Amino acid sequence: QSITVRQDDLRNVMVVDDSGPTRKVVARLLRNAGYVCTEAVDGQDCLDQILAMRENPVHLILMDYEMPRMNGPVATKKLRELKYTMPIIGVTGNVLAADKDFFIAHGANSVLHKPLSIEQLKAEVAKINTTRADYTARGGEANQQEKKEQEEHGEEMV
Repeated sequence: QSITVRQDDLRNVMVVDDSGPTRKVVARLLRNAGYVCTEAVDGQDCLDQILAMRENPVHLILMDYEMPRMNGPVATKKLRELKYTMPIIGVTGNVLAADKDFFIAHGANSVLHKPLSIEQLKAEVAKINTTRADYTARGGEANQQEKKEQEEHGEEMV
């Protein structure tokens, strides 16, 4: 299975978070800033919605780390296995570098820390829009290359 996405401006965003209030606030901030938002309650819900969309799904996913049923890194990895190449920004309340690295190793393009501000989100989306070729390619290929290089040098992936 493959997921096709139009390369439009990253305006259609899915907010994935098991905390209803957090998800609603982030989606409202984005809508007020002109984005179109879809919401998912966890990684499995995100995956189900993306698969149901098939053609032209969301252009950007904000994916929480810790969620029931399927956490952010696992959902991100599954999306990348399905050839979803649009940016996925991990979002976490954890400040440990290992958590950020783990998320990126599973296919996230970047990781932001909670609490999020609309300025922080806009800056990250602007960065993604200006470097889209790098972000869309990084989702699978670069991370796989990094993993291969680490394995060749005897480094263990977490």
